[in-house]
Amino acid sequence: IGANDFLKLVKKKKKNFQLREINDAFANYMQNLKQIVATLESLNSEAAIVFIGLYNPIGILVDEAKQTDALVQHFNQISEEIIMTSPNGHFIPIHDIFLHKSDHLLADDYFNPNGLGYERIAERIDAYFLDGKGRNETWS
Repeated sequence: IGANDFLKLVKKKKKNFQLREINDAFANYMQNLKQIVATLESLNSEAAIVFIGLYNPIGILVDEAKQTDALVQHFNQISEEIIMTSPNGHFIPIHDIFLHKSDHLLADDYFNPNGLGYERIAERIDAYFLDGKGRNETWS
């Protein structure tokens, strides 16, 4: 959730979009994510909702890496705020895993993680729950 929204903004960036378009995109994303969380909670109020944060897959490919990093961080901030409104919500950040080293962790498409990238994500998820950072450590 969020990766396609992020890519749409990055593609629009090349066309010099307006601030209003950014705000509209984030408002739409927030509405969609809130609806997804509400749907999950209505289907199973005890289910854990785990949101793995976004990373910037194109930071090494574009000159505007700082700007795309800022977009990812904003998506992550919004996502964390919404996910953590759920009593069973968990937000696990992974942006820092890929920061400045994504060329080693991305597949040949320079978008999806490679095996090592997925391994680092799995380690982060494992550490989140095994180190007691998770709010509900008893679910399986």
